[in-house]
Amino acid sequence: MRHRKALAELLVISTAVFCLIIFAKIGTSARSEAQERRSEASAVRTAPPGVSKTISTGATAQALAQAMGIPAADIVLAEIQGNQDPRAVATGQTPLSYFPTQSSSYAILCTGGAGQLEIPNPGSGNWTIDLDGSPDTVALHLRLKVPSGMQCMSFDFAFYSEEFPEWLNSRYNDAFLAEKGQTDIKTAHDPVTFNPIISSAYNFAFDSKKSTISVNTAFGVSGNTGCSYDGVTPLLKAQTPVTPGATIDVYLTIMDVGDSYVDSAVFLDNFQWSSDAACAEGAKTEGQFLPPDVHQRWTRSIRVDSNANGRPDEQDETVDLIRDSSSMNYMTASSRTYGNSIVELANPDSQSGQFQSVIYRRPQAAMASALKLQSRYPMQAGSRNETFTVSIDSLDPTMRPGTFSLTQVIEKNGVTTTRTGHGGAIDTNSDGKPDVFEGEGTGQPKVSISLVYSDINGDGKADFASIPWSFGQVIGVNTGDGIPDPQVWVPLGDTNGDGTPDAPAFDFDHDDKPDPGLPFSPAVAGPANPPADYWLHFSQFANGSQFFSQVFMFNLDTKNAANAEVTIRRQDGALYPVTLNGESTSGQKTYSIPAGGLLILRSNGQGSLQVGSVAVKSNRPLAGVVTYQSPAGAAGVGASPKIGSGFIAPMYRSAAASIDTGVAIMNLGTASVTVLPEIYTTAGTRKGKASSKTIPAGGQVALMLTGFSWDFNEDDLDNFEGILKITSNGSLGATVVQTRPGEYATQPVVPNLNPTGAVSALVLPDAVAGPLATAKDHRLHFAQFANGASIVSKLFLFNQDALGAASATVNVRGDNGLPVSLRLNGQLVNGQMNVSVPTNGLNVVTTDGQGGVVSGSVTVSSDRAISGTLVYGSTFGSAGVGSSCELSQGFIAPMETNSSSQVNTGIALMNPTDSPITLNFDLCDLNGNRLSGAIVSLPARGHQALFLRDFSWSPSRNVDNFQGLVRELGGGRVAATVIQTRPGQYITMPVAPRLP
Repeated sequence: MRHRKALAELLVISTAVFCLIIFAKIGTSARSEAQERRSEASAVRTAPPGVSKTISTGATAQALAQAMGIPAADIVLAEIQGNQDPRAVATGQTPLSYFPTQSSSYAILCTGGAGQLEIPNPGSGNWTIDLDGSPDTVALHLRLKVPSGMQCMSFDFAFYSEEFPEWLNSRYNDAFLAEKGQTDIKTAHDPVTFNPIISSAYNFAFDSKKSTISVNTAFGVSGNTGCSYDGVTPLLKAQTPVTPGATIDVYLTIMDVGDSYVDSAVFLDNFQWSSDAACAEGAKTEGQFLPPDVHQRWTRSIRVDSNANGRPDEQDETVDLIRDSSSMNYMTASSRTYGNSIVELANPDSQSGQFQSVIYRRPQAAMASALKLQSRYPMQAGSRNETFTVSIDSLDPTMRPGTFSLTQVIEKNGVTTTRTGHGGAIDTNSDGKPDVFEGEGTGQPKVSISLVYSDINGDGKADFASIPWSFGQVIGVNTGDGIPDPQVWVPLGDTNGDGTPDAPAFDFDHDDKPDPGLPFSPAVAGPANPPADYWLHFSQFANGSQFFSQVFMFNLDTKNAANAEVTIRRQDGALYPVTLNGESTSGQKTYSIPAGGLLILRSNGQGSLQVGSVAVKSNRPLAGVVTYQSPAGAAGVGASPKIGSGFIAPMYRSAAASIDTGVAIMNLGTASVTVLPEIYTTAGTRKGKASSKTIPAGGQVALMLTGFSWDFNEDDLDNFEGILKITSNGSLGATVVQTRPGEYATQPVVPNLNPTGAVSALVLPDAVAGPLATAKDHRLHFAQFANGASIVSKLFLFNQDALGAASATVNVRGDNGLPVSLRLNGQLVNGQMNVSVPTNGLNVVTTDGQGGVVSGSVTVSSDRAISGTLVYGSTFGSAGVGSSCELSQGFIAPMETNSSSQVNTGIALMNPTDSPITLNFDLCDLNGNRLSGAIVSLPARGHQALFLRDFSWSPSRNVDNFQGLVRELGGGRVAATVIQTRPGQYITMPVAPRLP
C-alpha cells in the first residue's frame, strides 16, 4: 500500500513538473511575441509636419449613425458600447481610401486612435495606441425602425488593420462583426494551431466562406490602403433581410484579439433600406471592379506590354477611352487620338443594363494615321470606310456575355464588302470560368484561344488576362513596319462577390467604379452561384471480350454533392446498354458524387467487344479520367476537351515492330459532323489526305492510321512519324490510341489553332505598336520522365505557329533538380538540348534507353506556340501523357491500389520554380473524408515519383487495398501526373486542379 501511495505521489509530481515545463515554453513563446509586438508599439508613426487633420474623433453614437447615412427618423436608439475612449470613434469629412461612398461623410470605429488613420503610411512601424480602459473592443449599438415596405438592410464597409502582413494567420488577428437581433460574440480555438476563432450566430457580415471579417478573410487583403494602416479588404457591402415595420437592434463591433497591441479599424458608409425580397445575408464585393492595388489606377485599365517583359505593370502604355454617353474615342500614350475613330455602344439589355452591341467606325484618314496597324496586309490607295460591329447574342446564367456575333463592313471605291463571324467563351476545365475563346468568320478559320493570366498582388488569383503573345503573331496582329505588336492585358473584376476576379472589367472614366454599360464589364445581376451544367467527355470507351473500362469522376466542389448524368453511346450514337458496378443500365444513369468525393464506374468486360464514348453532365464542377484494361494492355487518359474546328495528333507507326497509332473521335453535337483527315511529315509538309468521315450525332469513330482511305499508297506508312490533322464542321472530343504487342497507350490530342494551314487574314481592330518581346513565353512541363534499363521516352513537340519555325529548349532534370546527362536523338547532352520545330511541323526527341534508370522531369520553353505529349515505353508497358499545368492552388488525383492484383498508383511531382517547395497532402476516402496527411518537400526544379505507400502518412494508414483521392492543398507551384502500374502495364493520367 505504501508503494502504491509513493507511486501515485511520484506521478502527481512528475505531471506537475511536465506541465510547468510545457507552460514555461508556451509562456516564453508568448512573451517573445508580446515583446515583438511591444517593440512595434514603441515604433509608432508620428504625423509629419503639415498634414491636415480632417477626421473628427470623439463622435457621438448619433453622429456616427448619421455619417453612415442612416435617416434620423429611423434611429430609435444609438449608443457606444465597450471601450468609451473618444479616440476610438470618429467621422471622416474628406475622401480617404474608398470613402465616402455616399454623400460627404462616413463613420470609423477603431481599436486605437482613429485620428491617426489619415497620416501617410511610411512603410515601417505599426500603429499601437492603448485605449483608456479595457478591453480594446468598440461597438456601435443601433436600434432602428424598419420603414414600411423595406425588406433588406445594407451598408458599405472596409476592414483596415496593422496586423497585415506580419501577423496573418496568427492568434492576434483582430475582427469586425455586424450582428442583428442581439450580440453574442464567442471565442473558440482552432484545434491544431490554437489560434482564436471569433464568431457570432447573429453576425451577418461574414465572407464567402462564412468566416468573420479579419486579415484572413477569403476576400483577400491589399497592402495599398490609401491610409496609414498596412492592410485593407476590398470595399464590401454587408446586407441582411429585415421585416417591414419591425424594430431591430444592430451591433457593429471592432475588437482586438489576442492582445491590445497593433490596431485595426472599420470604415462604415452608405446605409440603405431596400425592398429586395431576395436579400441574402452576408458580405460581398457587390460585383464592382476591385483593382489588385486599391490606389494604383494603372491596375484598372488595359495595359499594352510596351516594355516587353511579359506582364502588365505601371510602365506599360495604357489604353483609355474618352466617353461621351454611348460614344467613345480611343486614347493611348503613343498615339494620343485615333482621329475620327469612334466606338459607339448600342442596344442596352433590359435586365443587366449592359450595351449589347459595340460599333467601331474608322474612315480612311483615321486608319492611315492611327496606329499603323495594317494587319499584315498593306492598305490600298483609295477611299475606304470601315464599320466593325460586335453584338452579344446570349448571356450565361451569371448575366455575362456567352456568345457573340460580328459584322465587318468595308466600303472602298464604291464597293461594299461584308464579312460576318461568331464566337463564344468555353469552360474547358470545368472550373466554372471560361478559359478558351473560339471564333470564326466568313472565309476565315475557326480559332481557339487559350487565355493566359497575370497575378499582380501575389494573392494567387488572376488580376489580368491576355492571349499568348505568340498566338497574337499567329493570327496576324502585326504592324505594317514588320515590328510585332506587344501583348495586351485586360483587367479582371469580381462579378459574383466571392472575392475572386472572374471577368473583364474596366474603369475608363476613373471614378473608381466599374463602367457597367460596357458589354464586358462585371454584371451585378444574376445569383452568386448560378446553376450550370458541367461536362466531361471521354472519346473512347470499350467493353467486352475481357476488355473493360473504368471511369473516375471526382467532385471538385467540397461543399455540395454533385448529380452526374452518365451517358454511354455506341458508335452509331445510340445508347449503349452496359453493366456498371454490377448493375445493368440502359446506357444512361444519374449518380450522386459526395462533396469532394470520388465515383468509380467499372464495366464488366463481358460479351462481345463494343466501342463507344461517354458524356457526363453534372450540376457541380467535375474532373475525371478513364482507364482501359485488357489482355492487350492498359491505358489511361483525361477527359477530352471540347474542340470546335479540329485537332492535331502525333502519329507513329512501325510495321516491323507491330506498332500502330490512331484516334478515337466523338461527336459532341446533336447533328452529324464531317471530319477531313490529312497527314503531315515531321517537317510540316502535307503527305496526303483521306476520304472524309461522317460521324452521327452523339456517335464515335475509332480508326488506326491505316484505317483511313488515303490518296497515296498505304505502304508508305509502314515506318512513319508525323502529324494527323483533323478538320471538322462541328464540335468534337478526341483521344490518340496506340497499340504495341501486349501494350495499349493513349494520349491527348491538341486543338488545331490553324485549321486551314494558312496565315489568318482576319482584320482586327487597331492595336499599339511596340518592340518585339524576346523572352520565351510558352512552356510545357512533363512531370514524369525516365530513361535507362530499356525504358525509352519519346517527346513529341508540335508547332502550330503558321508564321515560322519554333526555337525550343528541352531541359531534363533529375530528382535533385540538376541537369541529367543522357543521349537525346543520339546526341550526348548535359540535360539541355536546343531544337527547331518546323512551321506546322513536329519534332520528336527520343532517349536511347541505355544505362541505369534515371527519372526526373522535362520542361520545354519556346518562342512560339507549341504543344506536346510524352510517351514512355519498356518491357513493363507504355503510356502517353500531355503536358502538365503549373498549379498553385493544389490538385486532386484518383488513387487505386490492390495488393492481390498488384495494382499500385501514385503521383509524379515536379517543382517548376527556382526555390524549394513544401507540399501538403490529404488522403481521402471515396466520400471525400480526410483520413491522413503527409508532407513532401521538393528542391528547386526537383522531382519525386511516389506511390501511395511511399508517402509518410500521419496517422499511419495501410494503403495496400485502397480506393479514394489524394489532395494537394496548394503548398507551392507544382506540376503533377498520376502514375499507375499493373503487371506488365503502365498507365499515366492527368491530375485535376483543386478549387480554392
